[in-house]
Amino acid sequence: MNNGRQHQRFPRITRVLILFGILIFVPSILFLGTVTQVSADTTICGPITSNTTWLPNNNDYIVTCDATVQSGGTLTIQPGVTIKFDAGTSLIVNGMLIADGCTFTSNETTPDEGDWGHILFTAFSTDANFDTQGNYVSGSKIQNCLVEWGGKGAGVNGQLETDAASPFI
Repeated sequence: MNNGRQHQRFPRITRVLILFGILIFVPSILFLGTVTQVSADTTICGPITSNTTWLPNNNDYIVTCDATVQSGGTLTIQPGVTIKFDAGTSLIVNGMLIADGCTFTSNETTPDEGDWGHILFTAFSTDANFDTQGNYVSGSKIQNCLVEWGGKGAGVNGQLETDAASPFI
């Protein structure tokens, strides 16, 4: 009789352990499947040599040294992107910049006037083009953007500067 009872208990314990495992394992898998990744900030420094798009993916773009959009290249900055500049750094456009709905700001904890350099459109940048009604068609533009806390540095004459260039601002 004891052998019969022990034989019957074993399957019951096994069933309890299996049920317990399912109750713990399945919710764990479901939870892990819903975890969202946190993105780190993206540091920017030096030449931007190919067509590049900055996306609003819950991280900031931090300019740690002058960044230059090279001639023939396009930097597209999508709405919602924040670009923070370290002290004395600038964005120099020798190619094309298409920025819409983004923020260019200081990387300081307590921002102040002149924390960073400027956005400079050089004579080599791609000028904006317009149709016969005066509507923007193509070329460099900064539209619906906030530009704040810049305008300081050697040779800097404001937060946005054009040097024989015609972007749409």
